[in-house]
Amino acid sequence: MIYAFYSDRTKVLRQIRKLESAARARAPEAPVLALDAAEDPPETLNDLLGARGLFYERSLIRIAGAWENKNWRTLLEAAIPQMAADVNWYLLWGATEPPKKIKELLYQHAERVVEVVEEAERPVVYAFVVGRLWCEGKRAQAWATLRRALAAAEAPEQIAGALLWQLRAALAYARGAKREVPHHALPAVRAALARWGEEGVRERYETLLALYHSAHQGDTPLSEGLELCVLEHPGTL
Repeated sequence: MIYAFYSDRTKVLRQIRKLESAARARAPEAPVLALDAAEDPPETLNDLLGARGLFYERSLIRIAGAWENKNWRTLLEAAIPQMAADVNWYLLWGATEPPKKIKELLYQHAERVVEVVEEAERPVVYAFVVGRLWCEGKRAQAWATLRRALAAAEAPEQIAGALLWQLRAALAYARGAKREVPHHALPAVRAALARWGEEGVRERYETLLALYHSAHQGDTPLSEGLELCVLEHPGTL
């Protein structure tokens, strides 16, 4: 089964969490696998389809950005009919609208295709402005903008997601995958690489990801971790 969501990130993730909760209620033993097209090779999808029912009767597989990555996009076009017939639940989501061919296939085979419309754009802008200022070395401005974002009820998870996305874009750019980086992200990406270099960007990505997971395990609140990260506190970076 396939469920596909696109557009506003926060609302998409909210929809996915609801669907995951419903699926887990029906199959509590089903493992949840989270894939990111920017990080995981597309062959992973072939492996999952080829191992149908081998390890578990059913799995819940969440794939982020599949149609936004050229290599995944090619495989996805061929795999959608098979995914739809598979026992697993596939939750596909992206921040952009799927290309025409993939969108047609999804409407033909998926259980549900949902465009989650943005109602309030300002928090999303806040999140990416924080990242751009941080990448440019304007720590005080980045911190002040982060505080405004939190005061405006911007979810710390959304801000962290935006920062992680920008850092991943910088790593992709450094690898030569320049076409995968949207034009609007180029200033922050180039500033990050010029300031920190590829290894420095990777270190900050890993640190921020660790803070994200640590917060979800009940350690330092994510809002505090973001402040330490943006200010480049010695104990954080």
